[in-house]
Amino acid sequence: MQCNVMRCHFRDVTFVDSGTVSFHLMELDVQPQVLTVSEVASFLRVNPKTVYALAKRGELSSFRVGRAMRFTRKDVQAFVERGTQPEETR
Repeated sequence: MQCNVMRCHFRDVTFVDSGTVSFHLMELDVQPQVLTVSEVASFLRVNPKTVYALAKRGELSSFRVGRAMRFTRKDVQAFVERGTQPEETR
């Protein structure tokens, strides 16, 4: 089973007397995996215009949902890790 607000997976579903459903929770991930421009800007502590510029230059991977720009948590983390490497390894 998938939830929109947060990602959750259920291992098994048990039907208990007269239609009551019991879910056995396997994993609960409350952090969204797709971030908005403002969420990335808050995380990086920069202006949203900086996030747009990083994406435009190809320094931060992004994709579009309609007209809105989105970022995966994995790509933002990779960007942060690349930025913390010593200068000679870049």
